[in-house]
Amino acid sequence: MKKISSLLFWSLCLILWSGCGQEKYPAGNELEVSWKVISNEYADQPGVKAQFTLENKSNFTLTDTNWALFFNQTPREIVKTEGDVQIARISGDWFKMVPEEGFILKPGQKVEIVYEASHWLIKESDAPMGPYFVFYGEDGAEKSVVEVTSLVIEPFTEPQQINRYRNDGDPICTKKGWNRKQVTWLPSQERLQERRLHPGKQPNLQGTVSTSGFVP
Repeated sequence: MKKISSLLFWSLCLILWSGCGQEKYPAGNELEVSWKVISNEYADQPGVKAQFTLENKSNFTLTDTNWALFFNQTPREIVKTEGDVQIARISGDWFKMVPEEGFILKPGQKVEIVYEASHWLIKESDAPMGPYFVFYGEDGAEKSVVEVTSLVIEPFTEPQQINRYRNDGDPICTKKGWNRKQVTWLPSQERLQERRLHPGKQPNLQGTVSTSGFVP
C-alpha cells in the first residue's frame, strides 16, 4: 500500500513539474490585430500603402524569434515593409508576417506596421482574412497555433482609400465627391423603345444616372 501511495505521489509531482515548465501562450483574443488602407494614391504608379496594428493584451512578450502571423489576402506583391517586421507573400493569397532582429512587443504595448504592395486595395473584401499566430520555442520548433479572434478592419471612407490610384480615370464617388453639373440622365429602356418607334419625338429623360466627373 505504501509503495502504491509513493508511486502516486511521485507521478503527481512529475505532472506538476512538467506543467510548470510549459510556456503559456496568448489566447486568440489577447493579441488584437487591426488593419487599414492608408492610401492608394501615395505614388504616381498603382500601389497601396496599408497598416497593421498589433496590440498585446496578454502576459506574453513577443520577441524577434518566438512568433509569426499568417493570413490570407487579395494577392499582391509586397514591395516594402517598415519597422522590425517583414511581410512576404508565400503563395497565392497566403501571406506571412515575421519579426526581425530587435523586435519586441511587451504586454500592454502596441505596434504599427506599415507596408506597401504592388496594386490597390479598395474594399473590405480586399482586407486580410483568417489570421493566426504560430509560436515557436527557443529551439525554433513550433509550439502553438492560435487563431486571432479579435480582428478589426477599419472602414474605407476616404477617396484615397477607395480610388485605385492617383489620377484614376474612373474614380469611385464618395458622398462629398458628386459633381451635380456633370450628371447625365440616361433614359429608361421603355423610353428608348418609344424613341425607336417614334424617332421624331423627344424622349422624357427618366431612368438611371451616370456620372462622368468626380470632385476630389
